[in-house]
Amino acid sequence: MKFLFVVEPLSYEWLGIMYVSSILKKFRVEVKLFVIGEDVGNILNLKPDFIGYSVLTGSHKNLLKFNRELKQKLDFISVFGGPHPTYFPEMVNEEGVDYIIRGESEEVIETLLAKPKEKIIFGRLPQDLDNIPFPDRELIYEHLPKEKRNPIKHFITSRGCPFDCPYCYNNAGRKLYPTERWVRFRSPENVISEIEQVIQQYGAKFIYFQDDCFDLNKKWLYSFLKLYRQKISLPFHCIIRLDLLDETTAKQLKEANCMCVRCALECGNDYIRNTVLKRKTSKSQIINATKLLRKYNIKFVLQNMLGLPEGNLKVDFETLKLNIECQPTLGWASIFQPYPGTELGKLFPEITVDRINPNFYDDSPLDIPNKKEICRLQKLFGIIVQYSFVYSFLPILLKLPLDSVYRKLWVLNNKKADKKLYGGVI
Repeated sequence: MKFLFVVEPLSYEWLGIMYVSSILKKFRVEVKLFVIGEDVGNILNLKPDFIGYSVLTGSHKNLLKFNRELKQKLDFISVFGGPHPTYFPEMVNEEGVDYIIRGESEEVIETLLAKPKEKIIFGRLPQDLDNIPFPDRELIYEHLPKEKRNPIKHFITSRGCPFDCPYCYNNAGRKLYPTERWVRFRSPENVISEIEQVIQQYGAKFIYFQDDCFDLNKKWLYSFLKLYRQKISLPFHCIIRLDLLDETTAKQLKEANCMCVRCALECGNDYIRNTVLKRKTSKSQIINATKLLRKYNIKFVLQNMLGLPEGNLKVDFETLKLNIECQPTLGWASIFQPYPGTELGKLFPEITVDRINPNFYDDSPLDIPNKKEICRLQKLFGIIVQYSFVYSFLPILLKLPLDSVYRKLWVLNNKKADKKLYGGVI
């Protein structure tokens, strides 16, 4: 039996399909990868029994189109998983869709291979993450040798997030499993074992942890960091919450060789940050946490959203000012997208999934005032955070139709920041 994953061009190791691939191989399934843009003749020659797609809202249109066209040339069973079919199960009615998997899929792969009558397969939550085989990196490396040589290797130590951010699918996902434990952790020993195996087989210079909130469970974190410091000690990146960061945590992160972190500031306006976005984080907590990061020389990215509900250009300027005060390595901004299925998305029923942008940098699907200025501010945001003297010229810069220039500056600034964040590894 042959199973082919079809993905859009990858910019990092896609752990989701790698985990599923390791399960498929347990059932002696031959698993391959195809990246859209390559020669479709490779698929026709392989003649897979199943073709699987991991789908994000925004990318669904392109993948559905590709699948429909492929169905005209080849007989296979199509399977769609990932966030989009999880929260929009009506996708099962689209032309060419044979099955969708909602939620985590590792424990229902055997059901899928048996070709059940039900077109919607509801995934169960694995409660003991240590029982899941390590992700199948060969799936990526066999097909994309340059990724094998990438000095940055990706890992995840937990699943689920307990917070109620109304713009995030994590909040909506938790409600799909009201009787199951949503937040789960691998044992520190299990994670260390995987990292050691990857270093031995493929080499690594930098470890990237993809967890939604790496500092959520302090007892787990301190135990893990002690083991990591003893056995790995490579520089690493993680995502933290600023309101959870204290001196002890910052110190232990640094001692374990944490080089950089990402943190969601989201909005500088207290009302929007805490009432609209439900972040429950005070301005003083944000400022004090970023002081700790600078004290321990941990580089950091502050993530922000512009064009928010109940916001305006003045609010976005507040966000910019707070970022300048916090002095991050990179002030990063996206443009708010009201993803249908999320709590905030429900406030905009006119925004269907087909109106959501494939990325959250270039535009807003909402009819918001000063949209052009906000889109330009997104491109200039990180530059002004770094070179704050430019702030006084911002009202003029936002009026100038220099969008292509601003985009180039944005790309260059991000690349420059990445070199600082990852210590020259990239």
